[in-house]
Amino acid sequence: MNTQHSAHSPAASSPTTALARFVSEASFDVLPDTVVDTTKLLILDNVGCAIAGLRADTGNAVKRHFEKIGGIPTASVFGCEHRLPATSAAHIHGFAATILSFDDTYVRLGHPGSATIPVAIALAEQRNSSGKDLIAAIVAGYEVCLRVGEAIRPTPEREAQCSGLATWQIFGGASSAAKLYGFDAIKTAETFGITSQHAPVPFGAKFYGRPMPSLKNNYGWANAGALMAAAFVDAGLSGTRRVFDGDDGFWRMAGSDRCDFSAMTEGLLQEFRILDVGFKRYGCCRWMHTALDVVRELISQYKLEAENVATVEVTGFKEIARDFCGDWPSSILEAQFHLPYLVSLEFFGLSSARGLQDRDLVDARLNAFAKKVTAKHSIEADQGFRQLSQLPVRLVIRLHDGTELTASASVPAGSPGGPNYSRDDTINKFFELARPTLDHRTEELCEAILDLDRLDAASVFAKSRRSNN
Repeated sequence: MNTQHSAHSPAASSPTTALARFVSEASFDVLPDTVVDTTKLLILDNVGCAIAGLRADTGNAVKRHFEKIGGIPTASVFGCEHRLPATSAAHIHGFAATILSFDDTYVRLGHPGSATIPVAIALAEQRNSSGKDLIAAIVAGYEVCLRVGEAIRPTPEREAQCSGLATWQIFGGASSAAKLYGFDAIKTAETFGITSQHAPVPFGAKFYGRPMPSLKNNYGWANAGALMAAAFVDAGLSGTRRVFDGDDGFWRMAGSDRCDFSAMTEGLLQEFRILDVGFKRYGCCRWMHTALDVVRELISQYKLEAENVATVEVTGFKEIARDFCGDWPSSILEAQFHLPYLVSLEFFGLSSARGLQDRDLVDARLNAFAKKVTAKHSIEADQGFRQLSQLPVRLVIRLHDGTELTASASVPAGSPGGPNYSRDDTINKFFELARPTLDHRTEELCEAILDLDRLDAASVFAKSRRSNN
């Protein structure tokens, strides 16, 4: 058995109880200003991602499904005149926010915002919560889900066989919901228990096949499951109060082969994982962002033209070579995970930073250039990836005249320690994503979200709906 016990393991205390107490006792007043400011930007970013994702065919299809079902209208559906039940709105927005792959990331632990923020917004509207309570609930969600994810991270060997993100990120939405319901520690622990029975199976090992599954990490289902778990507890249903504890805890249910129980509880309210979450510059898998930053830097520095390039060699961690250089993508979803295609876009001024476009998939120039791009595995990069949660790459661009250009980087723009990605960059990204849908209401919504701690949730997100005028 590979279980890791420590002074904070179930032998000494219950991590479930500690996390439940943290959620029930956390409040806006104890949050540092940097956490509040970061949280508002993360909300803005996720809402923009969801608005843009609903313009995609798959996002629109899921929205239409829930519109047909209908129900008591308690929560906004971004870009629409009408509202839907909170569970439906959270499902729609959780799915839509990740469609274009612009949503926030925590290296090797997926997209916590899409599994947390849609739940909190929908329930805060339903319950007429204050903006301060909404912010506190979202912080609680990020902190719990990221700590659970760190604690139950499997060994690399097991991860290759069995991995999943929404499987445990569902506790982000569950924590936010428990906080907004005002549950005490016991009811919060029971919410965790019921949530575990709603968790999606760890599907990651099958994700990279073709065609890629449209549900991606299935955050929509995770959001709905988290909301229903809290609603069931509110209705009087009971759940196990020790779901994270012991050798039969959630880590086993999630398919992991180890658990570091101390990682769930150390530094609560002193160390905020939310400050380590990264914003995405490019509309593609985060694991390739460092490579794209380096490509963009070399193109700018040497004024490179595609026709002068003989080869582009990317050396990085194992997943770069194993998962991101397959057959030519047949959809925007597959393009988000195709390194040669994404590098080609940079050389032709079609960067995924502007969002991926269907028409580019049939561009013969891109197809031809992509054949020049190769990826190699480096054990040294593996160490940076797995031990430091970095995304290290080394690029070598060889020109037809024999010139060889080399550059390396380990952290992408938008992540702490990476190239500058400012508050204004996040705001500008929101406008690019939201304006085609909201038009003149985009600025109103942006200002309201950034002023969320002085407003109520319902009035803020009413601005996300189109006017019927």
